[in-house]
Amino acid sequence: MKKSAGMLTVILIALAAPALADDGLASRDWSVAAQPSLEMRAPTMEEVQKAVTEALHSDWNMNPCNYVFVDPAHDGTYRLIVAFDGSGYHTCNRIAVVEKKGHSFNAVNDWQTRLAEKVSNNLIDLDRDGHREMIIPEAWSKYEPGRCMAMFQHIYKWDGGRFADHSRDYPDFYKARLKELADLIPKMRDPSCFEMERDKIMRFLGMTPKAGYAEAMAWMKDPLPFRRRLAAAVFADIKDAESKSNLAILKSDSDALVAETAKSYLESPAHE
Repeated sequence: MKKSAGMLTVILIALAAPALADDGLASRDWSVAAQPSLEMRAPTMEEVQKAVTEALHSDWNMNPCNYVFVDPAHDGTYRLIVAFDGSGYHTCNRIAVVEKKGHSFNAVNDWQTRLAEKVSNNLIDLDRDGHREMIIPEAWSKYEPGRCMAMFQHIYKWDGGRFADHSRDYPDFYKARLKELADLIPKMRDPSCFEMERDKIMRFLGMTPKAGYAEAMAWMKDPLPFRRRLAAAVFADIKDAESKSNLAILKSDSDALVAETAKSYLESPAHE
């Protein structure tokens, strides 16, 4: 009886003891030297989903597409870079950089992008200094179902605890992209958005401050409302007085979406 009583006591103690919570990534050691490290024993997609959802303070679960752990600061601590669906349309259209603070998560970067099928492909050491930069294609014309969007590849470098825009430090990257576009554009049935990218690069590099203006003037009179909306995007990006005057004209366009697009550009602080 004494033996049975002892066993019963042990069982009762075990049942009474609080269960250790499985906090997933919150309880893992994010140091590069950890054994096993986050690279050696990768977390599940569910754990990544929980981390990015908390980091972005989202009310609904963010569905991760792919992720990678990197040490961009070279301080011996991993950050999580994750591509995920932020729209509900099953597309990898956002990338976030998440760090762990204690047992909670914080997003230090959050970008809107397109087709981030493999986020590790966005990490490239452009200047060969041992530190990889993040290359993020970002749209600067508005989304329309079934239509192209004008893109521009921003270059972010780890700086001050986050990835900061250092695009102007890499003119050779954009000159190489211009050569790619010169080969690509003649082969396309409708190269409008790639022409917009080319012209924006030329403006960005100071090669032709109003590159694309003449094309936008022609698009402004195009019978297709989509072309007139692209014209509005170009005028908004050029930002000079003539471009703002053209946006004011498009604000009264017969197509409601063209008018609303021009109005939004005129009212946006980014285009003041």
